[in-house]
Amino acid sequence: MNLQKALQYGQKLLKEHAIETYQLDAEILLLKATNLTKTELYCKPDLEINAKNYQIFLDLLAERLKFKPISKIIGSKEFYSLDFITTTDTLDPRADTETLIDACQKLLNPNKIYNFLELGTGTGCIIITLLKIFNVSRGTSRDISKEALIIAKRNSLIHQVEERLSLELANMFDGLQQRYDLIISNPPYIKTAELDILAPEVKYFDPNLALDGGADGLDYYRIISRNSKNHLTENGVVVLEIGYQQAVVVKEILYQENFTIIEEFKDLAGHIRCLACKANS
Repeated sequence: MNLQKALQYGQKLLKEHAIETYQLDAEILLLKATNLTKTELYCKPDLEINAKNYQIFLDLLAERLKFKPISKIIGSKEFYSLDFITTTDTLDPRADTETLIDACQKLLNPNKIYNFLELGTGTGCIIITLLKIFNVSRGTSRDISKEALIIAKRNSLIHQVEERLSLELANMFDGLQQRYDLIISNPPYIKTAELDILAPEVKYFDPNLALDGGADGLDYYRIISRNSKNHLTENGVVVLEIGYQQAVVVKEILYQENFTIIEEFKDLAGHIRCLACKANS
């Protein structure tokens, strides 16, 4: 079978199984199976695929038919123009989360030396991206998942920030002594009762630990707002990702703990996706 026919078959199969991104997904999986570039795929449509690579393509398609995300099949996902290893032990990097990076770039001076704290590491995409941008700063990232920290370590080595990044197996603020110029987090914020109605790509392939925010989805915002002020420097900032309908309730939690919202940042859909705040003295 040649490349063109294989691609058409893959797209047809995924479309029949209600995979909305069937065209792009089939293309990515075919490139993965054949180790070809996109240019080669479309410039050499009549190129024959050997039996081994075609079977790999079929196996990859079978994984996608189980609604396994493309990123988890190929093992990586782009975030802020950087590639990160991702597995079922880590939450996939998402475009909405890039809003946090935009916020930090607006709020902080790239020429200054900062000490960052991230709560909830996952792939490490947030803290690693920050250390790439603020390339004289240092960071600490904490997670309760040993498996996630292993992936984050690999990503830190790939992006050459491992010497400025401390990865800690710890729950939120437990045993924390230092103060930080920035505390940043994309915490779990899905209501427990809503976990069962998530898209299968999320429900079955993202870790529950990274999704479940408690009965009202706000458990971690309460923990962060109660504890952050004890770990911020004098001009320290807290930057949080929030669910697209959570701005009002999260702001109220922060107000109750004597924080002031200094800026709100919207995602590409126009929803408030990130809150930046400071503790009142």
